[in-house]
Amino acid sequence: MKRIILLLIVLVCANVSFGAEKASQYSALKALKIAANTVPQNVRNQLVRIVGEEGRLHPVTWNVVFYDDSADMDMRVITITRGEILTNEQPWAMLEQVNLSTCMNLRDVKLDSKDVINTIHKLCYENKIPVYIMDARLEKLQQGNVTPLWECVLKNARNNTIGTIWVSAKTGKILKTEDLELTPESKLRAEKSFGQGFVDTFLGLGGNMEEFFTGERTVDQ
Repeated sequence: MKRIILLLIVLVCANVSFGAEKASQYSALKALKIAANTVPQNVRNQLVRIVGEEGRLHPVTWNVVFYDDSADMDMRVITITRGEILTNEQPWAMLEQVNLSTCMNLRDVKLDSKDVINTIHKLCYENKIPVYIMDARLEKLQQGNVTPLWECVLKNARNNTIGTIWVSAKTGKILKTEDLELTPESKLRAEKSFGQGFVDTFLGLGGNMEEFFTGERTVDQ
């Protein structure tokens, strides 16, 4: 009986790990590439934010928000689920104003969601933080020429928020935490791990995709 119970535990853990690994293939930047194919050339480089919610641990549904002055309220929201376009909408009402100053510089995005989530999950494990669900958001916290940040909201098995971590999408620096206690050593290891996930070319895609998004080519000359 003990062997059967042990085997069941191993199988459950294997399924959870396999599910997380499979979900990580539907990353934020992959969703961005798909969404960018549905908007005009001049809009592709006008990304306001990418939001993934209810990830266990990796979200499989991403809302990609572009500034589009030809759309109602100047905003276009494209929802990507498991690599497929679910909706392409122009919100008819919203509580925020978007413009070119709210758009991020895509050349500053050096980390994809899968790298951020994997590292933060390990960071939480080292600090005995029971995270089961994660919401991930990539955006600028203010207008102007500022670096976009990854905001990761950590939740327990009951879907209650237990804390938040903000990471620079450009440098991998952990800039801020809320309601969490992390050891300095674990934070340093996490930041070094982020450095290993950096992409040297435009969104990790090279010159062809840089030209696709921006109309310019500065890498892979």
